[in-house]
Amino acid sequence: MNKFFKTSTAALALVAMLAACGGYKPKNQETEEGEEVGITNMLDKAEDMVKAAEQSQKDADKKLQERIKRGDTLAIPYSELGKFLPDEIDGYKAEGEAQGETTSMPGTSVSVVRKRLTKEQDYVNIELSDYNGGANAFSQGALTMFSMAAEISMENNDMKQTGFKQGEDIRGSLIYRKNRQVAELSAVIGGRFLVKMEANNQKDTEKLKEYFQKISLNELAAR
Repeated sequence: MNKFFKTSTAALALVAMLAACGGYKPKNQETEEGEEVGITNMLDKAEDMVKAAEQSQKDADKKLQERIKRGDTLAIPYSELGKFLPDEIDGYKAEGEAQGETTSMPGTSVSVVRKRLTKEQDYVNIELSDYNGGANAFSQGALTMFSMAAEISMENNDMKQTGFKQGEDIRGSLIYRKNRQVAELSAVIGGRFLVKMEANNQKDTEKLKEYFQKISLNELAAR
């Protein structure tokens, strides 16, 4: 992958992230003390964000080449991928086995598994994707976009978003939907796996971040 393509992918991911977040305030609405204006804040940091995304992509490319050398070029079958997800978290219990699929075609294979855990009326949804066999512009762009979210922090009346990093291999984003009391997490692991989580009836994102640790993160990062 040449330098121009990497830069373009990172820039496109930034544009997509800005459009998706939509975190802005009308001119006639005052900003509360300590509150960040989403898009303005992100544009100010755009260059740093692109650089961080490019570095993350370089690290992912290096790991990909190492996997190719040892013949690891396909996504883990969905039936095996589901074993990395927990059956119980903090009183939430899984509603059966993980469900998913593996899609293969010339030049690419991607696996996705989903598991729903419930506790009375409350839930935690988990989705884990393996893009190991998807070394193409679409999958790399998607991973870059979610990885870039680790550089974003913003807040408005409806939501609050913060980025986080865990070691060298995990980069993610936490979003709290204030009106719905829903917490969301997305994280890229080792430039290969994408985790998405959602939980209802939450006061903030702290519990969801704890639940994220129940996934076999170290095993995934080592692959």
